[in-house]
Amino acid sequence: MWASLIGEAASMTGGSSIFRWAGVGLIVLALVAAFGWLGWSKAQAEAERDQARAELAVVESAYRSTREAYLDLQETSRAQQEALTEREMLISEINAQREALRLRWQEAVRHEPKTRTWADTALPDAVRGLLQ
Repeated sequence: MWASLIGEAASMTGGSSIFRWAGVGLIVLALVAAFGWLGWSKAQAEAERDQARAELAVVESAYRSTREAYLDLQETSRAQQEALTEREMLISEINAQREALRLRWQEAVRHEPKTRTWADTALPDAVRGLLQ
């Protein structure tokens, strides 16, 4: 297209071969510039791709370490919850035993004279000092 336009322009000016060669030179120069720009653009895109891949590797590494930390934290939380549940069950069992023993003690103090006499006896000062 450009070559024909330049050729027509050259034939209009008397058909001088200088105009034809100048036109061909301009076309070649334009093609070289276009291929140069495409090569530079490709190199730039490859550099950006390599940089993006490096950043992706860093992000993936951070994700993996964060995921591992999260899973460890989740496991620790689960183990802690199980320990708390077991602790609560033990406390409930101890409280139930304490209440049963308290009721038994009250019954013994009410109905057994020997236990009542023993419970009414005052503690010596030395024993009282140890309990404080």
